[in-house]
Amino acid sequence: MYDTDDDYIKKESDYEKNIRKENSYKFEFLFINIFILISYLIIISSVFLQFIPIQPGNWFNLGMGKYVGLAVIFGSYFILTKNYFPAFFISLFSSFFVFHEVIIFYDNYAIELGQELGSNGTFRLVFEIFKNAFNVKYGAFWAVFGSIISLIIISLAWIANNVVENQRLTEKSLD
Repeated sequence: MYDTDDDYIKKESDYEKNIRKENSYKFEFLFINIFILISYLIIISSVFLQFIPIQPGNWFNLGMGKYVGLAVIFGSYFILTKNYFPAFFISLFSSFFVFHEVIIFYDNYAIELGQELGSNGTFRLVFEIFKNAFNVKYGAFWAVFGSIISLIIISLAWIANNVVENQRLTEKSLD
């Protein structure tokens, strides 16, 4: 098929270089994916901690925690298959549900105590609620921490994956 052995050796070495380059990309993404999986592990473990100071239970028993935990498990599968789109939305929605649940629990608690209005007739600031709920000892903090970290890293990995895939396809089309 080739005219000379030198051409064959040159083509073979180019092929080996491409294989090495693709393996290095896989290694870099493996490293990034491990960080995402660690942040997902933080989210899963936060589901089993006491969620907020005003409720004695964990998020798994209180509300959406079981669904967030299950979604994060599916998100781990998507990360391993380098399908960043669903993993991005799983991280986004897990962060949303943490904030949503905190506001709902504190609103219900204020209504139970008859303190939904302050002494001056105004509602409490959301910042005060978050300052109380997002303490390092509680699962809400760790769920938000894991969600935000995974959201940022997934966004960067998604962009990097698209750049690498576009470069690879460009090189392939030029050959």
